[in-house]
Amino acid sequence: MLSLGDLKRKLDSMEMTRSKVKSMDDTLQTMVSDLERFESRSFSGDTKQIEIHSSSRKRQHDQPEFESNTMNNLVESASEISKTSGSMNETMSCVEVPVFTGDDLRPWIDWMEQYFARYEDFTDLQKQAMAYGFIEGEALSWYLQRQKVMVFQTWDELKQNLLLKFGRIDDPERIKVSTENDKEWQKFLEIL
Repeated sequence: MLSLGDLKRKLDSMEMTRSKVKSMDDTLQTMVSDLERFESRSFSGDTKQIEIHSSSRKRQHDQPEFESNTMNNLVESASEISKTSGSMNETMSCVEVPVFTGDDLRPWIDWMEQYFARYEDFTDLQKQAMAYGFIEGEALSWYLQRQKVMVFQTWDELKQNLLLKFGRIDDPERIKVSTENDKEWQKFLEIL
């Protein structure tokens, strides 16, 4: 027979587990929603809308980190989890996301960086997928051509290449990237 203290500890443990599952579900629901929007690419114009779960928060350090090899696996995993947690209440809101077409890169990069900072559990693959979902026109043509030559490995690599191609000449970050590239070329030429 369980004592009252044992029951209380079990209930506390169950509550802690429930809150962790709820938090992970919120994060996964947000990611699924975002990825579905990126895949559809059905919006046109200078911004696109994505739905965000207002109950989502940054990942707690004591929660396990889930990574998958591909975005399809991530979407499938999140869909399976969402099927099992349908009883949880969720609040949705729409967010206007800027679309980068080749002009005015800095506001687009700043928006993306702020979004990634808000949801800390984005992998580089997910950051690149999100960026791809909001690139159109001349910028999309350049991106697709560049991917055929050499695939971007990280969000920072994609951002640096976008800055070099589309950034304003006086953008401080572009100047820094350009200077670093020049130094790398000088070292390479010295070796030859």
